[in-house]
Amino acid sequence: MESKLCECGKCDIIIPVKDERNRPRNYARGHSKDRAHFGLRGSKHPNWKGGRILRNGYYKLHKPDHPKSDKQGYVYEHRYNFEQYYKCCLLDWVVLHHIDNDIKNNIISNLKPFGSNGLHLSTTMKKDMTSRVCSMCKTSKTFISKVGRIQWYSDKNGGWLCNSCGCKIHDKKLEAKYKRNMRLKIKNRLS
Repeated sequence: MESKLCECGKCDIIIPVKDERNRPRNYARGHSKDRAHFGLRGSKHPNWKGGRILRNGYYKLHKPDHPKSDKQGYVYEHRYNFEQYYKCCLLDWVVLHHIDNDIKNNIISNLKPFGSNGLHLSTTMKKDMTSRVCSMCKTSKTFISKVGRIQWYSDKNGGWLCNSCGCKIHDKKLEAKYKRNMRLKIKNRLS
């Protein structure tokens, strides 16, 4: 197989004279003369924008020497900012919460660390129930059950029922269903 030097003039790579389809080759892959920026990578490339990219809504920074960087050398900007400010190294299971829920706002005052994803979810998934009003008794209090959780029941009309009214209706429905079942059993026995 014959070989020759790449004709780009910037490298000393030896290439075959013909490719696998028997076509003549003049350049190594990616070395053609119309590629003016051959070999320029990172901050040396004219299209370099500072190493900040947007992926899945989060900003990432090009920091290939960072211990938590991915295969392409990028690390999440909010994690990097937090580590630089507090001079620490965040462990993998630590979750940083954006207080204003804007994941592009990576200033230190907007970041709050959580020890696990479960703690983060329990904080972010809470619903504001202060505006709920009971459809029956018209109270807007938040009722706490024996288990310690706030209890609201959805109403058929799209409203809400407090714990005490919801339990009363629920008990009446169960009682009516129980009575219906007992009547059916008695009727079946007699027939």
